[in-house]
Amino acid sequence: MGGEGREVDKVNAEKLANYNGHGKFDLLTQAYEEADVHELPSPKEDAYVDAMHTNHLLERELEYLMADFDTNPDIDEKPLMSHEEALEKMKPFLMAYENIVREKEWWEVVEETMKNVPLMKQLVEYYNGCNTNRVTAKKQVDEVQIVTKTLPETTP
Repeated sequence: MGGEGREVDKVNAEKLANYNGHGKFDLLTQAYEEADVHELPSPKEDAYVDAMHTNHLLERELEYLMADFDTNPDIDEKPLMSHEEALEKMKPFLMAYENIVREKEWWEVVEETMKNVPLMKQLVEYYNGCNTNRVTAKKQVDEVQIVTKTLPETTP
C-alpha cells in the first residue's frame, strides 16, 4: 500500500511538471526543499537547541561545579565588566591574533563588534546568571544556612 502512494505521487509530480514545464517544476521543487529545511519544524534541530540550552545552563553556572564554596574566587559575584572594558583588556591578544597593526584598524573592528553587542549581551546575561529570576548557588547555600540555624539542634 505504501508503494502505491509513492507511485501516485510520482505520476502526479510528472503531470505537474508536464503541465507547468520542467523549469517551473524544478523551481517549485527547489523552493519546497528550501522551505522544508528552513521553515518547517525539525525535531532533530529542536532537540539540538534544547540540549545546547541545557549544556549552557550547566556550564555557565560554575558555582555548582565547586566542591567547597569557599574556594571559588568568582563566588563573590563580582559585577560583570562592560564589553568595552573586556575588549580593552583583550586588546593586545586580539590585535596579535587578528594581525591588526594600526590603532585605527582596531577601532574599526571594535565599532563593528559593538554593533553586534545587544545579542551577545543578552546571551551572556542569560547564561551567566544576570537574569534576575535566577538564584546563584551561593545565595541558595546562604538561604539554607539561615533555615538550618532556626532548627533545634536535636533535629536530624
